[in-house]
Amino acid sequence: QLLLECGRVVSFNWKTGQKLWQSPRHRAGYGSVRPFELKGKKLLASLDCEGLRISQSNDGSEVAFSPWPSPFGTNSTTPIVVKDRIFVSTGYNVGSVMFRLTNGRLEQQYSHRNMRNHFNNSILYKGNLYGFDGNSNLGRVVRLTCMDFETGEINWKQAGLGCGALIIANGHLLILSDRGDLVLADASPDGFKEIARSKFLKGRCWTAPVLLNGQVYGRNAEGRTVCCVLPKQAS
Repeated sequence: QLLLECGRVVSFNWKTGQKLWQSPRHRAGYGSVRPFELKGKKLLASLDCEGLRISQSNDGSEVAFSPWPSPFGTNSTTPIVVKDRIFVSTGYNVGSVMFRLTNGRLEQQYSHRNMRNHFNNSILYKGNLYGFDGNSNLGRVVRLTCMDFETGEINWKQAGLGCGALIIANGHLLILSDRGDLVLADASPDGFKEIARSKFLKGRCWTAPVLLNGQVYGRNAEGRTVCCVLPKQAS
């Protein structure tokens, strides 16, 4: 299946392009559809600008729904799913929420405003979420945040990187700040520990870096693309 969130959840045969099914209309979101399996059932989680939807993978029929609106219609992230737990986050001071899918219902486990992902997803690594709390238009007050996935408790926050993007590489955070600094740091709930930093790009940078064969690639808003070699401990 090729799955798209585009004002409907739509499924295509990825080899032939044939449309297999589509859900009823809703207000489109900007994230991707997350497939997962629970108790032998193949399901889909998608966050649109009305809320979180859980659908059957074979026909798109709705299993559960919980409202999670954005004041500016910009739910932009993809749900993070671990077994029956589903995490979503939104900017514009909306915040984040952990749901538990139980007997066809989405039940809130916690909800707060300490992790407000504007458009780049948090990343789950060894039980902790790493992501940027805050909006791109207020980059100076955005904080890189480490949060316990199960409890929602904040481990630490770090200023100075703006509304950037990150990936996890060999137990490290590889961060591209919104002003183009490439930063290598420990992926640890014990605190932010920077290992290396270099000026990578100029201008606005919102796109996550890509790591391939020990080389990292990055792109700014003007479309300029650069590449550099990472230290061995991160590649």
